[in-house]
Amino acid sequence: MANKIIYLKWGSKYNNDDVDRLREQVEKNCSVPYEFRTFNYCYAGREFDKLKHQQNISYRGNGDVEQSEGECDGVLREDLGGLAHFQKSLLFRFDIEEFDSEDKLLYIDLDVKITGDLACFFELHLEKPMIAFDWDSYENNTWQSLYTTRAHPLYNSSVMLWKPGQNQHVWYHLLKTHPVAFYNYGMIDNWLFHRFGPWVYDDNQKNWFTPFEKSFVSKNGIINV
Repeated sequence: MANKIIYLKWGSKYNNDDVDRLREQVEKNCSVPYEFRTFNYCYAGREFDKLKHQQNISYRGNGDVEQSEGECDGVLREDLGGLAHFQKSLLFRFDIEEFDSEDKLLYIDLDVKITGDLACFFELHLEKPMIAFDWDSYENNTWQSLYTTRAHPLYNSSVMLWKPGQNQHVWYHLLKTHPVAFYNYGMIDNWLFHRFGPWVYDDNQKNWFTPFEKSFVSKNGIINV
């Protein structure tokens, strides 16, 4: 088993300076052995191309989050996220090619701030994948008045922890329903929370992720998001 700290970089929002900044933070704040890695897209192949193709397609839908792929008809939308906002899903599919089955994968966005020792993440028991959670909004009960399928989810995929293969079902669910996912949710955090969160009707997907404790990932945690 090995500890992997991984990141993704695509498009023009982040550059190599951002990668160097994250690497320096990790070096200063991880007291256990680890490997700092980017994700290799060479495994994506046809499945990646299938989703990438959707970026150039106009989505039609009526806004009903329960609609199936064949029922998308209504308002024309050309400005919705597509693969650009679901890139992290590729980690869930191709981690088994990239990493060993017993590795622990700590994913960190390039714009987060690390303020404490990351070792505690690798000490966690991974019965389920783990994800950052907006505890402040949840405890203050402010999120419900703001939440829609496209805004203010309690999940934050800026920080996630899992073992290779644990999120295969998440990937295949997206592959099967990506037109609806791209149309209704726009970004991966909205989709993960609405399809795999604590208030999902499907017991096979409900509470798929375990939230990190507030002391781990929060505005004042080991990782600031």
